[in-house]
Amino acid sequence: MFAIQHYNKAIKHIIPPRAASLDTILLVCILFVCIESLRGNTRAAINHVSHGISLLNSSQAKSELVSVFRHLGIFPHFFGGGDASAVPVIDDAKCLAYGVSFTDLSQAQEPLDSLLLRSVRLVRMSDHHRHGIGPELQSLASAIIDQRRLDVDLEKWWSAFFSFRDGFRAGTKHEVTLLLLEMRWLVAKVWTSTCLNPDETIYDWHVDTFNRVIELAKQAQAIGNVHATKSTKFSFVMGFSPLLHFVVLKCRYLKLRLAALALMTTLSCLRETLWDSDTMYAISTRVIEIEHCIEVTPHEITRIQGIGESELALPADRQLIIDSSLEVVTEISTRSDGRKIVRRKICILVQSCSGGIETMHDWITMG
Repeated sequence: MFAIQHYNKAIKHIIPPRAASLDTILLVCILFVCIESLRGNTRAAINHVSHGISLLNSSQAKSELVSVFRHLGIFPHFFGGGDASAVPVIDDAKCLAYGVSFTDLSQAQEPLDSLLLRSVRLVRMSDHHRHGIGPELQSLASAIIDQRRLDVDLEKWWSAFFSFRDGFRAGTKHEVTLLLLEMRWLVAKVWTSTCLNPDETIYDWHVDTFNRVIELAKQAQAIGNVHATKSTKFSFVMGFSPLLHFVVLKCRYLKLRLAALALMTTLSCLRETLWDSDTMYAISTRVIEIEHCIEVTPHEITRIQGIGESELALPADRQLIIDSSLEVVTEISTRSDGRKIVRRKICILVQSCSGGIETMHDWITMG
């Protein structure tokens, strides 16, 4: 009822006889995205994002909200499924200058959002090439060119951001945002460099990057502990959760994975747009358990922390999870103490003995 009431109030501002401006319609669209994200209605939220981007592309008027939709445009590629090329993209991306000097945060954030979109879009369009899932690449040669151009633009952005970041004094209110931007850039670099390589062990080449992501997250955690007020339940932007989740999924070094898992519990909002922290934590935990053949418990984590990194074996290639997706099947049971246990079925892709892709099913425990 709460969502419906806000829907109705918003719609009244854009239906005739009122002449709604482009920004008014887009603002209502953003409101709908917020409501559907809070409700966990992925399909509806993505539809509103796609509708807003289509409006921007078809209108001659300029909007002050284009930067918001540039950031939101990333999410359909994570949650939409299907053909990545069918998702609308803001068509003014070429106007963004990746290598110019930045004078404020928005000048740094907006081009990075565009670069993140290009990176994850390339990842999605390369899925079939890497794993035999999703639509075929129309041209591998063209994808390689896109990959190289994107990597160059990412380096240009970093050069400008590095100089800009040094102008901020420690302890400013933007310090955590600066750390988060660097983490996004690092993850985009890994996405870009690995998206055309079918070998899952390619991520071992990026252990230094994973280390840096964890280091930045710990710095953000320390700042958050100093300035903590109350926990945030909802964030309208990509926060720490998906970045740390990526480290857990693709980094084979157990101590780094467990560090990322622990940071997810302290840095994540309950929901960051369509990313649900409890779900990501449950998936991350199960991936570690399957690949390392352990049970993630406080006792096991303490034991592992006392072991040298060189003594911890990396998961075998055949144990690596290539990809996963949640299914709609849910089981609810009750423990002896009366506490409910919710489990969700998950579909996992692994490498078969023949070198192809094999599907297996498992369960994750929520909460």
